[in-house]
Amino acid sequence: MNRKTRFTVLVAIILVLALVQRLLYLWLYSASPLFSLPIGPDISEYNDWAREIIAWGTPFSKNHIHAPFYPVILALLYKIFSYKYFFVRLLQLLLGMGGIGFLACVVRRNVCVGRPLIAWLFFIVAMLYPTLIFYEAELISESLLVPLLCVSLGMLYWGEKRIYDDDYAAGITIVALGGLFAGLAVITHPMALAFAVGELLLLAITGLVRLRKQAFWKKALIPVLFFIAVMLPVSPVCYENTRIAGTFVLIQKNSGFNLYLGNNQNATGLCSVRPGPTWNLIHNWAAESAIKAGVSKDRFLIGETIDFIKKHPVQWLKLLGSKCLYVWNFRELAAGAELQPLIYYTGFMRLFRYSFVLLGIMAFSGMVLMFFSRQTLWRYRHFLVLALTFWIMQILTVVSGRYRLGMYPALFIFAAFSIDYLLRYCADSTCLVRFSGSVCLGALVVVLPRPPFNAAGEQSEADSILGEAYYKTGNYFEAERFLKQALLNSPDPARNLNLLGMIQLPYKKHSALRYFRMAVKAAPYEPEGYMNLAIELDKQGEHKAARKYFKKALILGAGKPDVLYNYGYYQEGMGDLVQAAAYYSRCLAVAPYDSRALNAMGVLMIRVRKFEDAVKYLNSAVLVSPDKPGVRLNLVVALLKLNRKYDAWKHLNVILREHPENKNALLLKKMIREEETQLD
Repeated sequence: MNRKTRFTVLVAIILVLALVQRLLYLWLYSASPLFSLPIGPDISEYNDWAREIIAWGTPFSKNHIHAPFYPVILALLYKIFSYKYFFVRLLQLLLGMGGIGFLACVVRRNVCVGRPLIAWLFFIVAMLYPTLIFYEAELISESLLVPLLCVSLGMLYWGEKRIYDDDYAAGITIVALGGLFAGLAVITHPMALAFAVGELLLLAITGLVRLRKQAFWKKALIPVLFFIAVMLPVSPVCYENTRIAGTFVLIQKNSGFNLYLGNNQNATGLCSVRPGPTWNLIHNWAAESAIKAGVSKDRFLIGETIDFIKKHPVQWLKLLGSKCLYVWNFRELAAGAELQPLIYYTGFMRLFRYSFVLLGIMAFSGMVLMFFSRQTLWRYRHFLVLALTFWIMQILTVVSGRYRLGMYPALFIFAAFSIDYLLRYCADSTCLVRFSGSVCLGALVVVLPRPPFNAAGEQSEADSILGEAYYKTGNYFEAERFLKQALLNSPDPARNLNLLGMIQLPYKKHSALRYFRMAVKAAPYEPEGYMNLAIELDKQGEHKAARKYFKKALILGAGKPDVLYNYGYYQEGMGDLVQAAAYYSRCLAVAPYDSRALNAMGVLMIRVRKFEDAVKYLNSAVLVSPDKPGVRLNLVVALLKLNRKYDAWKHLNVILREHPENKNALLLKKMIREEETQLD
């Protein structure tokens, strides 16, 4: 077996192992109710936005609190795979493998020349590192961010190598492509903006230093083209957000909140304020204060951050120091729904619970060792920019396991460098001392700091998310068990009490009302408990009490889709179709993806004989929830009213193919056949 064949076989073995590892993880994860139910902070928001894009065909119906590129890609995956989450998650994992594979190829050919072990170690560790598999299978923007950064890094190394090998035209084109992928990373996650800026400065400096014999315009053209390429995807996003908001918005709204969250008098350096009552109070306070001050909420929160820094500089510097260390902590600190009990839900992930201890120590060691050699610093310059920019961004804002994912390509190469350094220079006492010192320093940074980790709180929040998922899948026994566990240490008991009430509704209405009243008592400034009480009391004929609770819910939840939809449904039941339409419209203005409101609005349009409008709403409802035969059946009725029989038959056949025993669909099919027979 020659060298080329051995190389091919080894690569194939690693790729097969990586694919088997990912398939095994997905198989184990599929036992969780969360596998096909995107629930929890951030995850549900990305899912809702993707459905909104599918329903209305644009990512810019309003300003969002996240960057837009991942929801666009998620919407595309939903369309391709018809919301089959196994294939959506698998393709995300394959994209991750593709990004790593491309970067490993570039590293082997352009970075680790003469040191092939580094390239091999990078490839093996990056392909098989288990925590990355968890994150890349989740419906979060970082699952797309990491492969985009890998491709951008690879393009930059490849392009610069071509430039320095006197193939200027090809090289500068490839560098520009690196800028394009960096720009796509920026509109996937705003933290990547620091990476793009860092690379822009690096390209400007290295062009001046390395291309001394070239004309100045050739040196200047490299960073200029990179900048233009970065701005190609960023500019339209900035323009649309600014147009909608009426004031300058870069990538996403609410960007000031993370800055404030990580830099205030009560900050811990982590995402310590979780979604719930406290989260809502801070946002409400910021919104009201911003209106009084006549500024945007982002500007107000940035102003509060600056005031904190001015008044408490020592406390702020201590906070920065803590975050500097927390970035390297062995724990996967939570930012959204990636709570530790959910990360380690499968035995696969529990087996590798402390994998970052080894990766973090070796990566930190490798990064330190690189600073002993100018040549090494040059060789790994783009990886260093990636690691340092994401490190700095977390120090300035908040730290989490998710937010450091952008550093992972750099961490893998640093760890590989550290191992290669040991094997290469183990006989040199000076180098051995350096290696030992850097490893000890890495161990101190990774293992010793103790972030304020609230294990009981995370367990409670995870139980609440699992309880909701079990409730939505119809497993009420497991739902009740998890939700009652969640109440033990919950920072948001009202959420769990409301869900427990919903579980009791079909069987024990008095018990359900008791839970709803407990929810109101636990969170008197949250609308959900009042809304649930209003709906159930109205069903029981207590209309006066129901109206009182609805009024309270509307005051507290004027911008919440559940409240707006349910009040619209209540008004429709009362016969006030005008008010019903108004509240459904308000619901859709806040949540354009809400299939309940889309369906209700479509049915209401049929009732008032506005069939074109009915088709518009019901078609969007079907796009958002293609698995609901009742919604599709309503669309069939609206199409028949417009005499669009061909389209109606298509949707009716879809229903009967997936639900052959659907009585309403069979009855409608029979009626259409009879009508066609009479016409013949």
